[in-house]
Amino acid sequence: MRSERNSLSFIFLTAVVKLYHICQKALSHIWKSFTTIVKKLEYNEKKFLYPYIRIL
Repeated sequence: MRSERNSLSFIFLTAVVKLYHICQKALSHIWKSFTTIVKKLEYNEKKFLYPYIRIL
């Protein structure tokens, strides 16, 4: 009975670790996409505003 508990807890712990890594990868992908979008927005803003700033 004791070894069954240990194996069940091991299986549970393994599943939790796998879930953690999946979530970590997903959050990493979301963060990378977000920062890429922000960089593109900053670039477009500078590209759009630069001619008007030169006039001033």
